[in-house]
Amino acid sequence: MAYSNAPPHDPDLEACIIQSVFQDPGLLPIITAVLTPEDFHFPSHYEYWRAILGVSTQGLPIDEKFVVAHLKTTGRYERAGGAKAYADITLATANTQHAESYAAQVRRYAVTRRIQQAAQRVLAAGYAEDLDHDAYANDSRSDVGSACDGAVVERSAPRKLDAQFTKIYADIESGTDPEGMVSTGIPAIDVGIGGLWPGLVHLIAARPSMGKSCLGLNIATNAALAGKNVLMFSMEDIAYFLAIRQLGRFSDVDTQLITQRKVPQGDFKKILHGITKCSGIPLWVDDSGSLSTAQIRAKVLRHRDKEGLDLLVIDHLAEITERGEGETQIVSRAMQGVRDMTKELGVPCLLLHQLNRKVEDRVSKLPMLSDLKQSGKVEEAARMVGFMCRPGYYSGDESRHELQFYVAKANHGRAGIVKLWCDLSRMYIRGWEDADGEFISDATPQQPQKKQAAEWRGAEDKRAGYDY
Repeated sequence: MAYSNAPPHDPDLEACIIQSVFQDPGLLPIITAVLTPEDFHFPSHYEYWRAILGVSTQGLPIDEKFVVAHLKTTGRYERAGGAKAYADITLATANTQHAESYAAQVRRYAVTRRIQQAAQRVLAAGYAEDLDHDAYANDSRSDVGSACDGAVVERSAPRKLDAQFTKIYADIESGTDPEGMVSTGIPAIDVGIGGLWPGLVHLIAARPSMGKSCLGLNIATNAALAGKNVLMFSMEDIAYFLAIRQLGRFSDVDTQLITQRKVPQGDFKKILHGITKCSGIPLWVDDSGSLSTAQIRAKVLRHRDKEGLDLLVIDHLAEITERGEGETQIVSRAMQGVRDMTKELGVPCLLLHQLNRKVEDRVSKLPMLSDLKQSGKVEEAARMVGFMCRPGYYSGDESRHELQFYVAKANHGRAGIVKLWCDLSRMYIRGWEDADGEFISDATPQQPQKKQAAEWRGAEDKRAGYDY
């Protein structure tokens, strides 16, 4: 076996990692799950990686110009190697499809270097004249063991559940909702899922025209009306049309009339009343269009630091841009990125998603988990999966105002079907038993319910006979 005194390293691999992120910023959360800045052996690469993380946190595009500007602003450009290091990195030939493999190898080198350094400390300590042999053995085992443990990136240290038991008992004793939990504002849904839980992804999926964006906006608005700080990413619609949907709900005016600017003169007071009711609530909308999970994370962190954050809503999963071989890998990476970001933020995430066309081929139009596009990773990462179906859409009787909400997966609740009332012409969805047959323009989440939430029934036992 040949030996070398040089610690293991590969400057080309390190440069390729940086260049891969410049080419595809969506790789950043994948690589940061493997590497820390300290894993880079060369000071210039360490500085560039720190600068990339700094630019990402600020919500700026991750490219060479912004990263170099960040280095210069922080006075670290020369420490990063100046023009020569910049040229070496930009000339690196990187294949972005192999970026994760690059990172894994650089991580292996970093762990090996740490083990070598620990071994050198152990060797030097063993020559002490007043050596305590028992302490030396224990310290050596701890030092080398810690270096070996570094092969796994720890995002948080393991902990006992004692503190959680205390918190759970306090919640039970007080009868209040757990800290960070957000109500949907629709009690019939909350009965089944127990509200939106912090740190977890709650997925609502449906075919087009079922009202999933409407429900997402309704839940976001209900939370804002309850005083929660809500951030919503609308990747398909622009903020102007979201505002029209809000006005339709709060003014009891058909959104088509508002869009076409054909509101009757007599309804102008309704419009003004609606603007008054939904203005000033703590709901922020980002309509930037397609974003990667890294870009979403940067925007969310910046917004949270400025305005606070209690609920994150993303409409929708398929619009998140990630790099991958085929749609399945792209959606899987996007779902994983959303899940990891949600755990990091510690707030609930409501994620909307579109179902595949298999639903249309069945007599029963009630969706099932297998209807999820790329269902494996999506179903696995979501802690709650809810489906939507409007019987009137398939029967041609839109006047029924009925919407079936099927909770197919609820790790902290129970599966079942609940009937909701919806009017998509006015973009409003609420519990069925809140309706008197007419639209209630003044209904808000704070108003008392006339009856208990709609009765839940076991979904799986009913599915076979569910026919529209």
